[in-house]
Amino acid sequence: MNDRRLQQEAERIVAEALQALPPILRERAERVPVVFLPVPDDEIAEALGDDLLGLFEGEPTDVDDVPMASRIFLFYANIADYAEDEGNTYAEEVERTYLHELGHLFGWGEDDLAERDLD
Repeated sequence: MNDRRLQQEAERIVAEALQALPPILRERAERVPVVFLPVPDDEIAEALGDDLLGLFEGEPTDVDDVPMASRIFLFYANIADYAEDEGNTYAEEVERTYLHELGHLFGWGEDDLAERDLD
């Protein structure tokens, strides 16, 4: 699948995952833009590695807080490569990565994410 189709598919999967969230979580998640890139840019890659699947940038929020300057990055080419290596579908990995990064918005640490099978 080419990059444009991977991105379109990722956008569709994220929209479906967003709609499936409970209303209180969906309201918060809708305020956080998702940036779709094939791979991390040079700055992110230098700081965190070039094999990232996703990244939450910002501060976790409480239920009533509006996330300020927060965003989620999804690196769809990396997700496609990872899914193939792990024997999972692209859709499964996009959704899992999105929910993992969204968990950081909600203030979930790595242990919390692991408990929800989102590690």
